[in-house]
Amino acid sequence: MRFVTHSADETEALGERLAKTLHGGEIIAFTGDLGAGKTAFTRGLARGLGIPMRVTSPTYTIVNEYTGGRLPLFHFDMYRLGSSDELFDIGWEDYLQRGGVCAVEWSENVADAMQGAISVRIGRDSDVSARSSSKEAGWMRILAFETSAKAASVALLEGDALLGELYLNCGLTHSRTLLESAQRLLEITELTAKDIDAVACAAGPGSFTGVRIGVAAAKGFAWGRDIPCCGVSTLEAMAWQASEFSGIVCCAMDARRSQVYHARFLAENGTLTRLCPDCAVSLDEVRLALENCEKPKIMVGDGAQLCYNTFGTEISGCMLAPEHRRMQRASGVALAARRLLSEGADCSGASAAPLQSAPSLRCRSARTLCCLRTS
Repeated sequence: MRFVTHSADETEALGERLAKTLHGGEIIAFTGDLGAGKTAFTRGLARGLGIPMRVTSPTYTIVNEYTGGRLPLFHFDMYRLGSSDELFDIGWEDYLQRGGVCAVEWSENVADAMQGAISVRIGRDSDVSARSSSKEAGWMRILAFETSAKAASVALLEGDALLGELYLNCGLTHSRTLLESAQRLLEITELTAKDIDAVACAAGPGSFTGVRIGVAAAKGFAWGRDIPCCGVSTLEAMAWQASEFSGIVCCAMDARRSQVYHARFLAENGTLTRLCPDCAVSLDEVRLALENCEKPKIMVGDGAQLCYNTFGTEISGCMLAPEHRRMQRASGVALAARRLLSEGADCSGASAAPLQSAPSLRCRSARTLCCLRTS
C-alpha cells in the first residue's frame, strides 16, 4: 500500500493508525533517508499505543524504551550497526520476548534479522517543492550558532535528530573558533554547506560582541547559500534545553546589578508555550512570579544559579537544571528555529538582527517584538 503525507503531523497520524492494529510482538522495519520521517512515524505509533512519553530519535542510545500504554514500544536506530551480528550486544532477543512493538530505523543494516517484520519504506516524492516551506520545516537540516555568552557552540539538527554539537568554553574569542567549529561539525557528519537548509543564531539578549559575531556568521552562511536565516531569542533557546520537563521553565541570564534577563515558558509534552516576553527584571520580581505559580519549576541559564542561591530553596517545587542543560547551547537555538520555520515566521536575513541590551531590551519571540526598559 502507498500513502502520501504532506507534513510531520500527517505522518504521525499514519503511524497512529497502524498502531491501533498491533497486538504485540510485531517488528516495524523502517527504511528511508535521513530526515524522511521515520521518527515522526514512530511518534504516531506511540500515540496510537496510548504512550504518554515524548518520543525522540535514539541515534546515540541505539534504543529508547517507552512504556505506559497498551503495549511497550522499543525504538531502535541501527545506523551505527555494521551487521545483525551486533544485535546480541544490545539485547535484541530480550526485547523481542517482552511482547511489545519494536520500531527499527535503518533496518537494512540488520536485514537478516527482520524476517516477518512489517516493512515501512518512507521517502519523499520527487514533486515535493522546496524544503524551506513551513510544511517541510520538520525535515530541514538546520545549522545553529550560539555565541551570546562566554562559551560558543555550533549544532546541526536534522528533523527531530541532533546530528552533532560542538561546545567550546576555552577562553578563545568566538571570532576565532565559530566558523572553524562549524566546518569541523560538517566534516564529522559527512555533510557540506550545500546540505544545509537553514541557519539559525541566538540574537540576544547576551554579550554585545558575542551576539554580533554569531549573527554575522549566520547571515554570511545563509546569504551565500540563499537559504533561510533565523534569529531567535537566547532565552527561548535556553528553555528548549529543558523542554522535556513538565512545568515552568524559568530562564535567567545575569544582567548584573541584581538584575537578570528573564522569560518563563510552560513545558508540556516536549513543547513550549511562552508565558511572558523577554525582559530585564530584578531578582525580587522573578521570585514573586515563581511564588505565585503552583506548577513545578526548573531554572536554566547563566543567571539560574544566582536566582536559586537567592531564593530558590524558599520556593516549593523549584529546582536548578543540571549544568549541561542549564547553559546556552546551539542545540536549543536549532530547536527554537525549527518552530519558527514551521510557523512560517519571517526568516530572511534581515530578521536575524541582534537585539539591543541596556538601557532598552528589544525582545523577539516567535511572533512579538517589544521594547522594555531596564530602569
